Amino acid sequence: MLLGARLRCVQLLEKQAPDPAELSQALRRNREMELASEDCGQALLAHAHRLQMKAEDTVIADEKGTAKKRLGKSRVDVLEPAAEVLETVAPETGGCRPGLLERAQTRLEDAQLQSQKVGLRCRCGPVVKLLTADEGMSLADVRGLVARRFQRPEEGLVLTWIDGQSSMALSEEEQWQHALRVRRSGPIELEVPKPVRPASGSGVAAARRKRNKVTLAGLAASSGSRMGSGGSSDDVSSAAAAAKLQQQRFGRLPM
Repeated sequence: MLLGARLRCVQLLEKQAPDPAELSQALRRNREMELASEDCGQALLAHAHRLQMKAEDTVIADEKGTAKKRLGKSRVDVLEPAAEVLETVAPETGGCRPGLLERAQTRLEDAQLQSQKVGLRCRCGPVVKLLTADEGMSLADVRGLVARRFQRPEEGLVLTWIDGQSSMALSEEEQWQHALRVRRSGPIELEVPKPVRPASGSGVAAARRKRNKVTLAGLAASSGSRMGSGGSSDDVSSAAAAAKLQQQRFGRLPM
């Protein structure tokens, strides 16, 4: 686990703009595993600080109207990643400037409204990601957008709309349209189910059992063929010994 955490630091350091959610998870894991004092942990924290300062400058430049226009990018494209960094990464680095996160969220919502788009705040466990959808998007389109952002299969993905203290699973188009109609200021809050992981080693164990069964069957057939063609008892003994060894390797017989 420790080696994996160090490797993850290196992988994120190689990215100029790592995913904010992945970066915040790595920082949290480093703190829990006491990697902050190591070179890789310090380098990742410094990288996170640089990204945070860049996000802060982006919001301030938008407020002052001095933001540089980027080819092919709208205000939403520029402000959304900045707001996500301030929400997800800044808490792991000691926080951003007072009030700046709220200002970033306000600027992003303003840009979305001007572009006739809808903000989505999607949470999956501790992971939070900000998305922007077109106002005319159907539930299927939104599900696909969220699935791609979380790198999840779209099939079977059921989103849950969080409205204050109440929640509702979005399984029908009318439910999504209702969420659009009654939404207040701010993004629509969606909960993404955690991925279901298969039982550890279940596939490996099944493959081993299949290989063991085929091997033993082959040995039995081979020994029978030898006996039928006048094979010696030594051949049979060798086959039996090999079969016993196979069984011991896969835990079917005591050593």
